[in-house]
Amino acid sequence: MKTRLFYSFIFIISCCFNVTGQETIEQIQSRQLLEQVQKGEDPDTIEAVFDRFCNAFYGAERDPLVYEKFGNSLQVKGGSFWKHISENSASIAWSTNLPAKSYIEYGLTSSYGNQTSITDRHYYTHLHQLKNLILGSTYHYRTVSEDERGNIIYSSDSTFITRTVNDVVYIPGSMGSPPYLLNQKNTTYVLTQDIVADRTAMVILADSVTLDLNGYTITHGNATSSEKDESDYTKFSAGVYARSSGQSGLKVFNGAIKNGAATTNSGTSSGYGFNPFYIKYQSEVEIAGVNVEYYFSQTHGVAIVSAAGDTYIHHNLINDKGNIITYRHGAGVKSILFRGGDPHIENGHKLEYNLIKRTRQNGFNFAMKMYENEVYVDSWATNSFAIQPTHKSAHIKGNKVFLTGYNAYGSGWSSNDMIYEDNLIHMESIITMTGKNPYTGNRYFETWGDIDCLAGLRMTNYNPGGRVRNNLLYRNNTIIGNCRGGAEMRGTQLMTDYSINNTRVEDSQIKVMVTDSNINNRAACIVAHGAGNDSLPIPLFYTNCKLISNFCNIRFGDSYSRGHNHRFHGCEIIKEGAHPDYHTFVFDGSYFGWDHQLIDCDFLSGAIYNDVYWKRTGAYSNYSLGYTFCINGNIGTVVTVIDALDSVRYTKIIPAAGVIDDTLLYSTIRPTNWTPTGGGGLVNDRYNYQEIVYSPYKILWDDGVISDSLMVDLDSSKCVILNGQPTGIHNIKKSTISVYPNPTEGLVMIKGFLDKHDVEISVFNLLGDEIAGKTVLEGSSAVQFDITHLPKGVYFLIVGDNNQKSVHKILKN
Repeated sequence: MKTRLFYSFIFIISCCFNVTGQETIEQIQSRQLLEQVQKGEDPDTIEAVFDRFCNAFYGAERDPLVYEKFGNSLQVKGGSFWKHISENSASIAWSTNLPAKSYIEYGLTSSYGNQTSITDRHYYTHLHQLKNLILGSTYHYRTVSEDERGNIIYSSDSTFITRTVNDVVYIPGSMGSPPYLLNQKNTTYVLTQDIVADRTAMVILADSVTLDLNGYTITHGNATSSEKDESDYTKFSAGVYARSSGQSGLKVFNGAIKNGAATTNSGTSSGYGFNPFYIKYQSEVEIAGVNVEYYFSQTHGVAIVSAAGDTYIHHNLINDKGNIITYRHGAGVKSILFRGGDPHIENGHKLEYNLIKRTRQNGFNFAMKMYENEVYVDSWATNSFAIQPTHKSAHIKGNKVFLTGYNAYGSGWSSNDMIYEDNLIHMESIITMTGKNPYTGNRYFETWGDIDCLAGLRMTNYNPGGRVRNNLLYRNNTIIGNCRGGAEMRGTQLMTDYSINNTRVEDSQIKVMVTDSNINNRAACIVAHGAGNDSLPIPLFYTNCKLISNFCNIRFGDSYSRGHNHRFHGCEIIKEGAHPDYHTFVFDGSYFGWDHQLIDCDFLSGAIYNDVYWKRTGAYSNYSLGYTFCINGNIGTVVTVIDALDSVRYTKIIPAAGVIDDTLLYSTIRPTNWTPTGGGGLVNDRYNYQEIVYSPYKILWDDGVISDSLMVDLDSSKCVILNGQPTGIHNIKKSTISVYPNPTEGLVMIKGFLDKHDVEISVFNLLGDEIAGKTVLEGSSAVQFDITHLPKGVYFLIVGDNNQKSVHKILKN
């Protein structure tokens, strides 16, 4: 209550100034500077302006949901620490649960006496390089992290020894000038000074080569060149170039690689020619502890092409200081690029603990495992994806994504079996377009489509049934967005289609706020999209999510796409603040969208189930409210449910589990000009609606001995108990139990026990035989249940006790 009163007080004060009063003078100034940056701006200016914007807008202090997700106390994350020791330098990296500035104290004694530079921004991911160390010496060090509130944590004192490795070759040594040919297998090449190359600097020509940068910097592409023949390193300008087919075992550690001084160099339309890393046909590659800096036009930072085997990229800092994109399609411009091979086949590529300080378009793509990375997108072109999953079995976990600019997305989509969990996405809109009809702007040359638009999660199926999407799970993610200036913002924009199966958003928080009174703002937590067809698609489910907004919680369609059959189960729809243009639901885009359902949802703090604005839509548009309806009774009892309009909803037989666990609709909300007999022009009465109410329901039942009936007013989740005679009706809690993965290979996670007593888990086969069971003790919030021993097939899993049961059909593969 105190929090809500506080925000109300802030709103009252700010009414005299603007709608929310959220932006400080520093935020306004830093945002305007970023909006005004022009194409071709000096790279150092780009970096400084973006750093200032990030310092003003991102961080845990910006929204309490960050602390709610990651905790209030600053900590170093377990398993995040990594170090590499060279002859004269060391790279040390770690991650914190909250954003922090960091540095390392080090020296020949535990009194230290030296420290690395403090980071310019508060980051979750920290990489520091200790340079000019003495060979053969023992060094003491400790890491230091300081959060936005001034809380500091020091690691304990640790030591390392600088020493020479076996089979070492020094660069330059006797090797002359670049390009240096690294052609001895099972050899470590160690830099002894900074290297500047007019074209390519390092060429890898053998297996099991380790390139130890030893804290030094490779500068490549220092001379202007128009040659970009990727098959010939003499006509290429890479920092590290490896292209011999069949090579394996390349490792690069501890230093920096950056673009040179030739400001007019530009890569091919595919982004090749001037890459800090260009690695093709290689396997067993590892890159760690490297600062990668680039700014040339149309250039990827790390380009991994047609990999022959696993790639492991971790604990790197990658900084894109450029802003010119000549071709945004295909690969576009990425900080870490995987290209070639079949993304529909599982791969061994892994990205973790990388900090992408800035990217002008895309972050990284197509690794099967992408964990704990931190990505800042300053979009200068259409389709700037922080993360693009591979199409088969992608697992994306623990990443922190920050979006602003022209057209940016937190994550793209897979085709099959993706899990996207425990990620944070934070969006801050700016206005890059300075004109209208025709549009003009400071960034990309395209002036159509979703410009000045940000979205957390996106999944698109361009044509009806155009591509199959199976088993995409978005779980336990937090999405935060602040929209302003007439921009567009979508917490999620996921599609339904008859070829999209089992897409789920679970246990997530999505908060999208509008921070000014611009009448052109288009913002919502959820935007329901769908392929352009009128057939009823497979449902998409949002379960146990919190949708928080001062402007719009759910937008059914917009100018990009329509959508049908989006289902919300057990969600909290929350209004926060008092924006004068707020609506719980908006229908938009001149499309109609139908058969959306909200089941067991709570409307809180001013959100209302029938607050709908038919902005631009057709008369067929609708959404429905409903509740869980549970019938307990004797096995074999025949039950018929009839609504208030005398329509039979279903006739079912109570199964071996003794319960029918289903949902029924309470009402459907439609435009005033809709009629049952047809018609379907645009909606002109935008603020009013008609409500078709299906409650109360008549329940007819026959157990072979007694036939009877009763009426149920379904204005909340309820359960009917039939024990020879109707013994009562009582309210039940909405189901907060989730079972995943489903289908399963055998191990099932059951999550969501809220009752403070023991819970029984039972598994029944299709014959009604109980074949497995387990008791979960009081206080448990999740449990893993093993059905590996059961044959392949369909089973019913019953979770609950005598007061409440939840029935889940599961498929064992």
